[in-house]
Amino acid sequence: MEKQMSSIKQILVALDGSQSSISALESGVKLAVRLNAELVGLFVEDINLLRATQLPFTQEISMFSSGYRRLEALELERQLRVQADRVRRIMERITHAKNLSARFQVVRGSVAEEILIASKDADLLMLGKTGRSLPGFGRFGSTVRSVVVRRPGMTLVWHLDGAAIRPVVLAYDGSESAGKGLLVAFSLQESQDSGLIVYLVAESQEKGHELRLEVSNKLKELGGCATFRTLVRPDFANLTWMLRSENAGPIVLPCNQKRVSGEHLCSLLEEITNPVLLVK
Repeated sequence: MEKQMSSIKQILVALDGSQSSISALESGVKLAVRLNAELVGLFVEDINLLRATQLPFTQEISMFSSGYRRLEALELERQLRVQADRVRRIMERITHAKNLSARFQVVRGSVAEEILIASKDADLLMLGKTGRSLPGFGRFGSTVRSVVVRRPGMTLVWHLDGAAIRPVVLAYDGSESAGKGLLVAFSLQESQDSGLIVYLVAESQEKGHELRLEVSNKLKELGGCATFRTLVRPDFANLTWMLRSENAGPIVLPCNQKRVSGEHLCSLLEEITNPVLLVK
């Protein structure tokens, strides 16, 4: 079991300067220390923003006045450099406090595409749920949607409120991805010094009992324990409602089922405020 725990060798955190991405970084640092994993920070200079400066009608609206001005390419590049340098210094401060060595890299391109390319070598990708455009408005937009739908492996979508110490929730159905999720859920609750709640997603009460024994034995090997709840054949609406009803922290969700794939997956991410770890 300990050998399986060490399968996460590299954690990539996508950083854009937003508070949710910085919160993701703080959690990623704790997890990297716990797993003895390499931490990589990624800042993407959005090529689409730079291309927009070539359009004659592109203007920048000030947040502090009612005025606006033409958005110039040189000024935008300066803003991107300033933002990247700010993120780099924040990452250095957080990792230094934990005595953790890390890498920070800056690339230019389409944000979603560059994150997907960079995360090919990562065992875990972490990114903030709400991004930040240059004017500073946060939103759950196309970048996060594209990444979570297209990326295989493990992706942790972090919400700002995820910094609070609350129990980690795992949806467990006995699949291979659920098994991987259990290991990471245990590591998350260890790094946060919180509890673990396991939702047993089963076809019947009898199968739920089997899953409970299975998870209990695995946690015993790790020296952990959990609180259990059983969900028998939940549909998407019921699953979402149950997850929202918990006063919990991160939710670990295997994505090998129709109920948590595609648009259902994006809907769940929009409806709940918890950080969500997707395991494929």
